[in-house]
Amino acid sequence: MKKLITFIIAFIPFNIIRIALYNFIYQYNISYKSKIGYGSIFNVNYLQISDHVMIGRNCHFYGKLQIKIMKNASIGRNNIFYSSGKNQGNIYLSDNI
Repeated sequence: MKKLITFIIAFIPFNIIRIALYNFIYQYNISYKSKIGYGSIFNVNYLQISDHVMIGRNCHFYGKLQIKIMKNASIGRNNIFYSSGKNQGNIYLSDNI
């Protein structure tokens, strides 16, 4: 059921509504000053996205991941971040990479 809801949210045409639904339904912490591209899917354990982050269209984040994307970071389109197995992975992205 979570995959279906996440898929539906990803294809809502308005960024602010996608952010509001991800924050409300999954308790993610996504700043309303960020931009999440159309079709980007987040199905992870924990997600924090700071101000002025840009995530391109059709990016997919799957698995037992804890993700923090800090202020002014940018991820291009069509990227996949995936973790499989029992171990939980951590991803930390910032504009200083």
